[in-house]
Amino acid sequence: MFIGIDDTDSPDGMCTTYIASKLVDHFRDRLIGYPRLVRLNPNIKYKTRGNGALAIQVGQGGGSKIEVGHVHETPVFSNSELKKEQWSPDDMEKVISTVEQFSESGDNTNPGIVFSRVPIDPELYMNAVRKEIEMVKIEKLLKSIDAEFVKFGNGRGIIGAASAISWTENPHTFEVLNYSFPAGRRRSITEKLEISNYAESTGLTFDSIDRRNRRPAIFPREKTPVVYGIRGMDPDSLIRLSRDINIKFSVESERTTIFKTNQATDDHIVVNPPLLENLGSYAIDANVLSEPYSIRGGHYFLDLEYNSGRVRAAAFEPTKEFRSIISRLRPGDMVRAFGSFVDETINLEKVRISSVSEEYGRTNPKCKRCGIMTTNRGRNDFRCPSCGARYSLPEYVRINRNLTEGYYEVPVTARRHLSMPLRLRGTVRDINDMY
Repeated sequence: MFIGIDDTDSPDGMCTTYIASKLVDHFRDRLIGYPRLVRLNPNIKYKTRGNGALAIQVGQGGGSKIEVGHVHETPVFSNSELKKEQWSPDDMEKVISTVEQFSESGDNTNPGIVFSRVPIDPELYMNAVRKEIEMVKIEKLLKSIDAEFVKFGNGRGIIGAASAISWTENPHTFEVLNYSFPAGRRRSITEKLEISNYAESTGLTFDSIDRRNRRPAIFPREKTPVVYGIRGMDPDSLIRLSRDINIKFSVESERTTIFKTNQATDDHIVVNPPLLENLGSYAIDANVLSEPYSIRGGHYFLDLEYNSGRVRAAAFEPTKEFRSIISRLRPGDMVRAFGSFVDETINLEKVRISSVSEEYGRTNPKCKRCGIMTTNRGRNDFRCPSCGARYSLPEYVRINRNLTEGYYEVPVTARRHLSMPLRLRGTVRDINDMY
């Protein structure tokens, strides 16, 4: 049985991963594979805080044992293979009661649960990570495969719940999440930086800290049961690292769970589509048409030419030093721009500068006799300060653009869950077409 859950949190608290962690513990003897944390389209207006949906598979297991976390000091294991179905109405009631107990309440929290005995068409996931999906289509799909679903509020959470089940787990990364309910003790920014720096320095993780801007990235900003979350490629190493951090830094830990996730995969990106649709995310090969300009607040904009049309691109203030690169682009440069298309604007996540155009500027000519720079005495009047020779035309010299071809990305703290860090190119997925 596949179980999907979504939309149980709110800006005020909770995290759907915590509910999934509770279910992982409950079904520990019948858990199959890793629990899934699946991020969906980051642009939709009604998304949850991190726009992440959760899924687990339950049945009679076989194969080898997989450590998927621990509750206090007791390890929790999963089975690598499904041997046969094992499911009861009591199991369904347990899932529903857990969601009811721990979900946030409010107009903008609309939990959904999906129970499916069969995998769901992967096309649903690809649409959910790139487009906006109507709930009526999800209900029709679920009924066609005899899946059962439970809705709270308007039940919008069934969209993410079904999409998490439909994810094929390829490509993938991992994240280990440490919990303390209802919330872990607050730590100073110095302590958070120290722990985040330690996590990154092990070489086992990515996006743990933004050193340049002195911001820890493993600690959530909101009040949730999540104490920290650490991302990496190897699940066993992440679990060992989590235990090490808990001991070394006296971190409280009610439970820890490792999730297989689509984070840092760029699954939301579509390369060079014929049309840019609102709320989609793209990588487009384009020519720079305009000089970059900034507006109040430190946001930078410029115009690109794509498919014979004009597209605006933006690097907003939270992208920090990335804006410096965008500010140096000039008409004639060629780029591949990665980002979300919202309100007719590409919100840049990273950029590949494919070619840098030559730029020339006027300068006073050198005296042909003395070899020294002339001085400007007026319009078309340049004179040598040594011999007095006069020249009527300026010279044009190539300007050092201080910009090289290559890839540039936003800092860690401005990176979206789905956006692949440049350091993972070729590690997470076959990126020949995308990069």
